[in-house]
Amino acid sequence: MKNKYLLIVAGLIVVVLFLVIIYRLLISRNTAPSPSPAPTEAPTIMPTAVKKQDHFLPQTFPTGGLKERDDYQRVTRPDLFLANHTPFAAPSFSIATYYKISPAGHWAFAVTLKGGDQVRAKNDVAAWMTSFGLTASQIQLLDLSYN
Repeated sequence: MKNKYLLIVAGLIVVVLFLVIIYRLLISRNTAPSPSPAPTEAPTIMPTAVKKQDHFLPQTFPTGGLKERDDYQRVTRPDLFLANHTPFAAPSFSIATYYKISPAGHWAFAVTLKGGDQVRAKNDVAAWMTSFGLTASQIQLLDLSYN
């Protein structure tokens, strides 16, 4: 009998707690959110005077270093050299680059020909490449795919 009484009391406590939780949820949904406080004006910060420097740190990159790097890449890695100049679009073509892992890691080029004259567009692509100083033999070795 005592166990039955404890079971009924425990059940009533659970039901009361459940009803309290439901009531709290309903109350919290029906209340409007409190308005946010009015924004305060940010303080004005005046710039400080900067002392003019009469000397600067020396330039550490060698003069002509970029040209030397480009010349080196143009001769030894024409695919990398040309990849640094893409993506590019002209009226007759557009060119983009992507990296291929096989057969050996190299940069490949996807050329999209525009217009009806595809022969002229291919000549424009070759002229664009030779404008950077690439030779015809270097251009033939490039992995070009025309679409």
